[in-house]
Amino acid sequence: MSVPPYGQAPGTGDQPEGQPTQPGPQPPPAYGQPPYGQPGAYDEQSYPAPQQGYGSPYGFQPQTEQKAIWALVAALAGYVTCPIVLHVVGWVLANQALHDIRASGGALTGEGMAQAARVLAIVGLVVFALLFAGVIVLVLFAGLASVTPS
Repeated sequence: MSVPPYGQAPGTGDQPEGQPTQPGPQPPPAYGQPPYGQPGAYDEQSYPAPQQGYGSPYGFQPQTEQKAIWALVAALAGYVTCPIVLHVVGWVLANQALHDIRASGGALTGEGMAQAARVLAIVGLVVFALLFAGVIVLVLFAGLASVTPS
């Protein structure tokens, strides 16, 4: 028995016609051919279809909307300083962020953050308005109390 040339599998060399070939390693299947030992090409049992909504396809990671982050920061900071200005800024940014997130088709996240910023900004504005109205009422009552009827 002769040794096949380097890089050639045994039994695949030039054999005279009519003689059976010797068993040896089989070449890999061509592109699109069924895998070894599998009936049919890529059926559902051997390769299930990817599930929708689980993970991100092809390594795509959605980004957090930056306006949602800044809206939350502004709405929270409005409780400490500049309540009217920062709450209005937080409310406007939160509305813009929600619009952008919903229009992105899943490419942007942070809807919960934007909702929280919007609620915090509205509550902050309402609380500030109530406090302002309360101060005005107290000043009016104090002014009326100081006036003595003659």
